[in-house]
Amino acid sequence: MTDDYYEEKVLEEIMNWISRNDFNEPPVFVLHGNAGTGKSAISHTIGKKVKAMRQLGAFFCFDRSFTERTPKRALHTMAYDLATYSKDFG
Repeated sequence: MTDDYYEEKVLEEIMNWISRNDFNEPPVFVLHGNAGTGKSAISHTIGKKVKAMRQLGAFFCFDRSFTERTPKRALHTMAYDLATYSKDFG
């Protein structure tokens, strides 16, 4: 099996998880793996798909080359994005 096959399967699994309306499902999907296994590519692909569906509340990606991308900054950015996305949240 190719890396593309596994990436497609993970993308499908995440999109299915997003689409579920089952409150018994975990509220968080953790994407993990070793460096270079495609986590960032998958995350960005999911972000683009969900944004195109107009369902993206917030997206933040940590990157070692950008020192200003700290956990504190992530929370501020996501809170701002969520408030912009949802008047109820704001």
